[in-house]
Amino acid sequence: YHELGDFVNEPYQYQIKEDQKEVVVQLLREGAVFQEGGSIPLRLVKEIIVRHSSGRLAIRYRLENLGQARIRARFGSEWNFALLAGDAPDRYYFAGGVELKDRKLASKGTVVNVQEFGLVDEWQRVRISFRFQEPPMVWRFPIETVSMSEAGFERVYQNSVVVPLWEVDLAPGDIKNIAFDLEIEKVS
Repeated sequence: YHELGDFVNEPYQYQIKEDQKEVVVQLLREGAVFQEGGSIPLRLVKEIIVRHSSGRLAIRYRLENLGQARIRARFGSEWNFALLAGDAPDRYYFAGGVELKDRKLASKGTVVNVQEFGLVDEWQRVRISFRFQEPPMVWRFPIETVSMSEAGFERVYQNSVVVPLWEVDLAPGDIKNIAFDLEIEKVS
């Protein structure tokens, strides 16, 4: 795939609000989506809500077409997790209601239309769960480095990447809201 916008490498405006129950971090960027025929302005607002009493983050995106042309694209949100052992049998992905052919953390693949997706590290007793309001397509893949060993060059697992993706079709002035929760919990 290739990046259709200028949201990855440019700065965002931000606000942090805190009260007795939660902290809200809001990121805002007015950028552009590049499609055939030119660039279309888009406002992206991302909110991360951290409740003081839980291990759950509420993630909220708002995409607003500020241009005069329709935007058709996929919107993805990349999340990286360093759980150390990519090929260990006690560290794996899960997808609610879907059997993964290869579920180890060093695997790559795509699942579609899932309400829940996550990672488990039984050795560290950690479970990381995404719970989606609108079921996305989810990509997963490892980040690996190449190092020299006595046996020659070898790939070394560094972390796991999870990218939920949603289809976006925005007429001029349209808004799309995307929401999901990310929960990190101890398991026994």
